[in-house]
Amino acid sequence: MGSSGVASAESVPRTAHTTFRGLSTAQFVALVSAAALAAVLLPLHLLLVGPIVLGVPHVIGDVRALVLQKPGGFGGKTALASLAALGAMTALRAASMAGAQLPPQLELGAGLLAVLLAILVGSRASRRRTLALAASLTLGGIALAWPRTSTLLLAHAHNFIALFLWFALARGSARGRGSLLAYALAFAAVFVLPHSAPENLGEFRWNEFAATLAPGLDGDIADRVVRSFAFAQLVHYALWCGPLPLAKGSSLASEAGRAGVALVIVACAALPLAGLFDAAATRSTYLSLAVAHGWLELALIGFLVSRGRVSA
Repeated sequence: MGSSGVASAESVPRTAHTTFRGLSTAQFVALVSAAALAAVLLPLHLLLVGPIVLGVPHVIGDVRALVLQKPGGFGGKTALASLAALGAMTALRAASMAGAQLPPQLELGAGLLAVLLAILVGSRASRRRTLALAASLTLGGIALAWPRTSTLLLAHAHNFIALFLWFALARGSARGRGSLLAYALAFAAVFVLPHSAPENLGEFRWNEFAATLAPGLDGDIADRVVRSFAFAQLVHYALWCGPLPLAKGSSLASEAGRAGVALVIVACAALPLAGLFDAAATRSTYLSLAVAHGWLELALIGFLVSRGRVSA
């Protein structure tokens, strides 16, 4: 939605693999194995605690890797144009949370605008840009026509964007291929392993998550989809919290300064503290206001696809 779909590895800077500093294959295998085990044994805990504890750090990592580090030249007026549209999206979501009755197409339209601006502002007229725009408008039109279904699909697909970027950064190496294979095997294991519905955690009920993340599916299949979502979300959070923003070796202090570091520390601590008093409201508020960062990821993909091979 709002992106040209799956971008080729060639859309990532040629020099990425020479500066890539990330997890070894063994470390990535350990990460996805631990995530798979947690998704099988404690899926409801992951869905509850994950956004509260790892939500803000992963958004910060997202902004670092996609904006402050200017991947493929995605910075300056290009990033500002997309961020302006995403700011409008966040304002619309806040208005909805405050009680305003707004059609969902407004938020989706703002997200689509962010992707289109990334393509138009960030690249020159070319066949690639024309194709990227056409694909974005087509997928965006479908999303606007079926907003609820598209929002659900985006929630699931969003968890794989970090994996795509990780694989693209490590492309052409055994590390990249090994990581992708490890992820696929872990995801499959979570989906097919025998399981039983977990016990509810107070007001957090498993069947409600199943109804939200896998509406209309058979009970057993819905359970497997939700567990797979919990696994993919945890890996997504983990990659954005460290490996992806650290892949080029730069530090948060060099990117945001001391004031930025202090602000990050406060933001990362505030959400878990709020969760101690009202976990449900904290989780819901975070997930509602953080929706724009997924469209930032799509904007970057659209930008890279329209640019083709670029220098870092």
